[in-house]
Amino acid sequence: MDKTKKWTLLFISLSLVVVLFIGFNRQSEQPTTHQSKEESLVENHQQDSLIIETEQEDSSQKEESINKKENKEEKKKKPQKESVHKKEEVKPTPSKPSKQKPSKPKPVEPQRKEIAVTLSIMGHDKNGPASILKSTTVYAYKGDTVFDVLKKASKQHGFALKTKGFGPTVYVSGINGLNEFDYGQESGWMYKVNGTRPLVGCGSYELESNDHIEWYYVTEYVRD
Repeated sequence: MDKTKKWTLLFISLSLVVVLFIGFNRQSEQPTTHQSKEESLVENHQQDSLIIETEQEDSSQKEESINKKENKEEKKKKPQKESVHKKEEVKPTPSKPSKQKPSKPKPVEPQRKEIAVTLSIMGHDKNGPASILKSTTVYAYKGDTVFDVLKKASKQHGFALKTKGFGPTVYVSGINGLNEFDYGQESGWMYKVNGTRPLVGCGSYELESNDHIEWYYVTEYVRD
């Protein structure tokens, strides 16, 4: 009898242990399942929110693209309207007959007559009179002066001139390096036309064709 009691007690204690173990496992499994359900709900909610956000972004992008297209179409339309206005403004107006008086023809300046004159230059050195330019023909225009011919000859034949003043009052003080006062206080240059000494300066005497001009150097001024 003692052995049977022992065995029964062991059996009962083991069964209690098994029952407690099973109950403990069930209690531990229930919260995990509850937690897993909550996590799945959270994940589903996040996915739904992501889908909503993507849909909103797509819709906003579509709206922006539509607005851009509309703006482009408006910009294209505006220049067309402006060009139409411009074309209307550029319409030519009928020209009115001009009331300007006919311009008078400008007077033609007469051509200057060419003339030929002769020129000679007689200088001076230690030995006395010395020729600088023998009698030579110089072409000029009617109305040219004695000084005009002398200046032209100096360029053609390469001798230097030294002058004072200008225009009608020009005065020749040196020719080919020979200057006034080189041989005294009364020395200097004088000129004649056709053998006569004019009473005017060389810048005022106007020449005629075939005139002969003679420049000469004096050491003492002599009045005619």
